[in-house]
Amino acid sequence: KKTGVRIAFKRANDGLSDEDMTRFRHEFDIMHRLDSPYIVKAYSYDPVRHQYTMEYVHKTLSDFMRKNNNKPAQDGERTSPLQFLRGMRYIHSSSLLHRDLSYTNVLIHAYTDGSASLKISDFGLTKDLNLSLTKETQWKSRKGSLLDPFLDSYGDYATVNEMILLVMILNMIFMDQISSIKSEVDTIISHATSSRVDQRYTNVKDIGLAIDNIPLSDIIA
Repeated sequence: KKTGVRIAFKRANDGLSDEDMTRFRHEFDIMHRLDSPYIVKAYSYDPVRHQYTMEYVHKTLSDFMRKNNNKPAQDGERTSPLQFLRGMRYIHSSSLLHRDLSYTNVLIHAYTDGSASLKISDFGLTKDLNLSLTKETQWKSRKGSLLDPFLDSYGDYATVNEMILLVMILNMIFMDQISSIKSEVDTIISHATSSRVDQRYTNVKDIGLAIDNIPLSDIIA
């Protein structure tokens, strides 16, 4: 039945190991379970073809920013950064660590009225904190494309390490914005990327409170 809704297919590569196939199914299960406007939704899994259907979002954050001269869309909420933070806060509240945040794993759906919706994707390396350590060991050797340079072992990846990746994404969203917010953004980045883990933000809410102090209305004025 045609609904007019565009969907995408993600298929496992041929010859995947049992471990990688388990990781592929793990990604679907998480994306199917999560329910947020800021997270790409997965719909159905085909165990015969080893593929699943999901929401179609046609631009990565990096592609979108490059096409728009490094300026976020003037969305109705004025909150491209806050959309991202809401998505990440929901992920963490679901006892998950994404572990593979990158400029290509954050997607943008742009509308003709100039607004945009930001969505987080690619949960193949996500750690479910409710799973036992034994079940998680198979992903310890995996590493995301953006890394905390002060993390000694990827197996020790924790929320505080995700904060560095989170502000890297925020930095791109804020890139080349008006000079009046540069010092505020630099302060947030410095706090989140400190070599001293005990001085970093420990959760998404704290970064959100810091973002609240930035005059976002000036960005789209």
